[in-house]
Amino acid sequence: MLLSGVVVALSSLITIPEKISPMAKLMRDMLKFVKEERVQIEAGKEPLPFPKNFERIKTAKVTPGKKPAKDHEQYLTSFLTELNAYYKAKDINERKQSLNILINTCIACHEEECPGPIQTIKTNRF
Repeated sequence: MLLSGVVVALSSLITIPEKISPMAKLMRDMLKFVKEERVQIEAGKEPLPFPKNFERIKTAKVTPGKKPAKDHEQYLTSFLTELNAYYKAKDINERKQSLNILINTCIACHEEECPGPIQTIKTNRF
């Protein structure tokens, strides 16, 4: 009996790495990208290379138990459209504006699907 109590107590101390869905991983990469691009803009530097892995957004599996919003596909298309527009911006001011638009597409989707990270996403706007 005592041994089983010790085993239970010790097992609660062991942390199992959180498994995240491919979509959640991609979202974390997107947030990192936005933060890095903001730094690039503030430093007057060119954009980082185009993140081709973001094109997987249309096929990435969502967290089990979550249901995509009815406009899910439209949000994904908007994100990719705005990402491409960001890379076509001609100067720093246009890049700032384009990054804000890109961030706003993220917020619009999250308002429908997963509101948790909205405040964190908003902090990256100019």
